[in-house]
Amino acid sequence: PAPAAASPTPITTLRLDVPVLLSPESGTPMSCSSTDSLTWQAVPFIGPGDEYELHLGFISGPPQADGSETISWAVTLRRTQSSWRLEPGLCTQAPQEYNRQWRWYVQVVNGSTAVSPPSPIWAYSWN
Repeated sequence: PAPAAASPTPITTLRLDVPVLLSPESGTPMSCSSTDSLTWQAVPFIGPGDEYELHLGFISGPPQADGSETISWAVTLRRTQSSWRLEPGLCTQAPQEYNRQWRWYVQVVNGSTAVSPPSPIWAYSWN
């Protein structure tokens, strides 16, 4: 008998490059009153309907046994610009016992579909 045909696997094509994060440099401590921005390089060939999706989370627990971090992803923002000014009101959301450490990354989306890989996750802390 003929072998059974494999069922087709949907292929997701990411048509844009991964966003390149610029500043603040990963690991940078920031003042709670900072008016700095999280910035990344504009992704070439971004098209109509494409938006940057910025993900912000804070360290909310001790490191896991495997060394991974416990991150509470608190904010997801859609942007057309390649930056976002820090909102000092978020400063106190991250627990002081974990040094108010935040993590962030950016991905390009179109509606609910990712059209780029996510950037690496960068760190900053507020003090």
